[in-house]
Amino acid sequence: GGVMDMSTDGDGEYHDTNPRKVCDSSPGCPSISTHSKTQGGSNLNKQTGNGKEQKNNCKTYQDDDNEVVHLCGHKFGSCLKHVQSLNTFDCEVRFDKLYVHIDFKGAPPKPEYLLQCFPLWKAWGATGIVFEWEDMLPFEGRLKVVRKQGCYTREEVQLLLDAAEKLELHCIPLVQTFGHLEFVLKHSEFSSFREIPTESLCLCPLAEGAEELARELIDQTLHFHPNADIIHIGCDEVFSLGACDKCRLKAMNSGLHSVYADFVCGLVQYCTNSKHIRPLIWHDMVASYPASLLSEKFGSHGGEPVLWQYGDVCQLEDSLWDNLYESFPKVWGATAFKGAAEPDAVWTPLHQRLANHYSWLDKSQLLMREKSRQLEAVVVTGWSRFSHCTSLCEILPVGLPSLCICLRMLRKGHFSRALVEEAARELGISLELLLYDNDQASLAIDTKQQPNFPGAKIFSCISKLESCRQLFLSSEPQNTSLEIHAKDVLEDMKDDFRTELLTVFYPEDVEEIYNSKFKKVLELADLTK
Repeated sequence: GGVMDMSTDGDGEYHDTNPRKVCDSSPGCPSISTHSKTQGGSNLNKQTGNGKEQKNNCKTYQDDDNEVVHLCGHKFGSCLKHVQSLNTFDCEVRFDKLYVHIDFKGAPPKPEYLLQCFPLWKAWGATGIVFEWEDMLPFEGRLKVVRKQGCYTREEVQLLLDAAEKLELHCIPLVQTFGHLEFVLKHSEFSSFREIPTESLCLCPLAEGAEELARELIDQTLHFHPNADIIHIGCDEVFSLGACDKCRLKAMNSGLHSVYADFVCGLVQYCTNSKHIRPLIWHDMVASYPASLLSEKFGSHGGEPVLWQYGDVCQLEDSLWDNLYESFPKVWGATAFKGAAEPDAVWTPLHQRLANHYSWLDKSQLLMREKSRQLEAVVVTGWSRFSHCTSLCEILPVGLPSLCICLRMLRKGHFSRALVEEAARELGISLELLLYDNDQASLAIDTKQQPNFPGAKIFSCISKLESCRQLFLSSEPQNTSLEIHAKDVLEDMKDDFRTELLTVFYPEDVEEIYNSKFKKVLELADLTK
């Protein structure tokens, strides 16, 4: 939830850090308007992106305890400083329900790679997995057209679910049913359901057959998850809510909130009453609704909000927490271990991800101490794209070290230098490389480290790639010996990079990764000649 809108700050306003909506990865996907109230801007020019200017926009730095710093569209308070200093923090709260979120809408891994990952995630502290299948699910009937070419087969989906359940990892499907429905609405067969005819982001809730379409998405998803007792129906970032004539008229008569709440409440009731399953929704669209309204619309029908925050969760207003806890039976949380920096990131900025989880520990302890409140569970998200039609974020193997530490932090209620060092040893990565946040340009170019987790060779290649990229970004074209060496490193690993990618990803996705990550750095290197 919410990678296009990096923070609502509890005010119901959208701060879209991705104003450039490109559809090069999804031919036929109509353009998406920006709906941008940007908190910090975005794009290839930022520190973890692929460009040449504004190099320090995402750079982490020390702050006074009372200061808030903005990094990659997120707000961070003192949690960032504590993480950078590796200060020990012990929390009274331990999370015993931790879900790893897999986002299949960008560079979906081959099943055999995920089968290697599941046991590790279990060992790191995960108790479940949230599968956001998007177009990788082999839909049938009229939805067959939304399948991605080369989507998983029914047998592969079953293989993944069986493997997870054998490890006692609780499986939750996530299917979008309102906003972020590009994977369906981009197809001409479903264009009549769009809120704005030229855009594929949002379903019009008042379009004829809209609720039936959303129900069909739920039904078919649950068909592949026969053992599911919880489903996440999305419903975040419905940016164009109330744009069409029908919805605008309803909003004028009943309020814009009714356009959203009536539709989502209908889906919640369908899941609860007809499918006998617990529905989850992302929290951001109801963040500014008063508790009385939420209680009226959702109170007796179930539905559990998942409050996502990928920066410092302590920056959210207390009123948001009060509204959710007073209106819903259970409240979930969502952090991010990757895919929450820039829309085209190469590397995971670990300090920011750890600070995000540090802040959730801190806030959970405050909730428990002050109001005896606790979270039902935490979803540790790993986004592949900010949206279906945008560029690739960092790929899964790059984010696994982050996931390892983040899960252990939440599971143990603890953060310290020793915890990070232990993870570094187990992963086969030096502490310096693990904490490398792009401010030591030459650090990883000649690393002899041999990481030992699934996709470790890809991680090593991209650590070198990112180090070279930072070198070219941080220096004027001087053709120094280090720059010359970096170019040689890039040339030497070009073929190996493709070969390693093919062990984890499908050929068409390898081409996108290569062109959007490796080729961009080669172009930067050419600029320094």
